Amino acid sequence: MEKKAFRIGIFSGIMAVFLFSLISCTFEITEKKRIADPDVTNTSKGITVTLKNSNSDTLHINIFRQDVTNLINDNGTSDEPVINIGIVFPYMKGNSTNNTTFVYEDTNVIKNRKYRYCARLYSEVDGYTYTNWTSTIKADNGIVSNTSRISYGIPQTTKFIYDKNAKTITISGDIVNPTGMDEGDFEENFKPALVFASEKETRVFEVESIEDEAVIYLGSLLPLEFYNTNLTFLGIIGQKVENYTILKTKETKIQRIIWTELSLVPQEAFIDKKGEAVTGKKVFLESEYGQSGYDYTFYNYN
Repeated sequence: MEKKAFRIGIFSGIMAVFLFSLISCTFEITEKKRIADPDVTNTSKGITVTLKNSNSDTLHINIFRQDVTNLINDNGTSDEPVINIGIVFPYMKGNSTNNTTFVYEDTNVIKNRKYRYCARLYSEVDGYTYTNWTSTIKADNGIVSNTSRISYGIPQTTKFIYDKNAKTITISGDIVNPTGMDEGDFEENFKPALVFASEKETRVFEVESIEDEAVIYLGSLLPLEFYNTNLTFLGIIGQKVENYTILKTKETKIQRIIWTELSLVPQEAFIDKKGEAVTGKKVFLESEYGQSGYDYTFYNYN
């Protein structure tokens, strides 16, 4: 009995170590790397998000916002969506971004509502690193009206007609600009853009027009890595690009990109030429001659 109990004890110990190792590995794989949260302050126009970066390999930082005016429990949870509001790029002084301060001013907030922010840093070395959520901040300024809409409006009658063979999307009907912003300023500075999600990433593509009867040529809009894979057409955002100039070289670089909130295209609004809904709003662009396209492989004559 003692030997049997001893064997069972050893087996149980081995299984415990195995299970602990398995859980630990799973935790390391699934848990997002996190760093300290940004600072948030009120300004005369909205809310400024400031993040100190200590990684010289950081290529860009996404800023996320959530409206937490009406919390649904004591843990600080909100049922409002998390909005990807923009990207900040590092100032490449001496080809190093060590100790660089990233600043993003969020003016697309509604006065007297409460928000929290987090950021996602990307580098080719470390991949994605996330910050914690900031503490809640009440907007002293920003868009005044609580009835403002910080996204495009898509009426129920508006349709997006997908032509698989021509690789186009034709807009049939009107799309309403965001309200609450100064109309002239919005039209002058923000450009419409479409959001597509591939099996690996979600990206934004600026287009010339989203007016009635506008035709969007996906073949010239989407890059090669978006071919021969399933894409989901998510919706429309407004995109504003802010630049700065390096004085010594007079080189212009993108400083930050500002996005309005995403206006989701309803499933029933994305239809084919027959008027039938495109299942899952899926787009599949097939290169003209299969996976490799036109093969222009270099031949070494030497």
